[in-house]
Amino acid sequence: MTVPDATPGAPVHPAEPAPDASTCPHCAAGTPHDHEVFADRVEARRAALARRCWARAVLATLLVGVVVVLGLRDGNLVTQVLTLAGSAVAWALAVVLGLLLGAMIARRRPPRVVLATSAMCAAGVAPLLAWLLVTLVEPAPLAPLAAGAGWFAAAGAAEVVRAATTRRLLDDAGREGDNARARETRLTQADDARDDRRALLTAAGFAVAVLVVGLVPPSALVLAPLAAALAALTSLRDRR
Repeated sequence: MTVPDATPGAPVHPAEPAPDASTCPHCAAGTPHDHEVFADRVEARRAALARRCWARAVLATLLVGVVVVLGLRDGNLVTQVLTLAGSAVAWALAVVLGLLLGAMIARRRPPRVVLATSAMCAAGVAPLLAWLLVTLVEPAPLAPLAAGAGWFAAAGAAEVVRAATTRRLLDDAGREGDNARARETRLTQADDARDDRRALLTAAGFAVAVLVVGLVPPSALVLAPLAAALAALTSLRDRR
């Protein structure tokens, strides 16, 4: 079908196609979908992010509270607090090193390999950071518990910030909002449960590393490659 121009002798242009009723301009980059169902999924995802934030915050607070109470009971509160803080710093250093290594190879490797490499680096340096922690802070009997609590609290704080940012993007009408809605609505409860288990297991692993390295310092040289290999295999398996 063509539409004649009002000016005599003007070229004839094809008519613009009618918009597809199954798409909308602000959801998932125009991917065909039922808008009401998609909106419900976005709201469900928003609620899931809030629940996860509260759960992580409550658990981290409980762990830190237990460490503080036990430190007061045993008279080594300062050591426990230093271990908590040192573990949080160790988590941040591990994440930063992993991100830096991932950024260095991002142009030459596919995203799946970049993520696995970042995870491998972060996990591999964790035992070395555990050794550094027990070297700088005199280990107390409950140092592994404090280390695990500090690691989990730092990771939980970062997750709360990420979730808050994501919840804001879900309301954004631009391209970033489109990407966030498309990404988040693909996630399931199983994905959330897997990430939560990984956060707990990683914190527990750091606590075990502090325990083992505190007893046998050279074991850090054995734990580092083992942790790196396990993290790489887990990351590649989860992204198949």
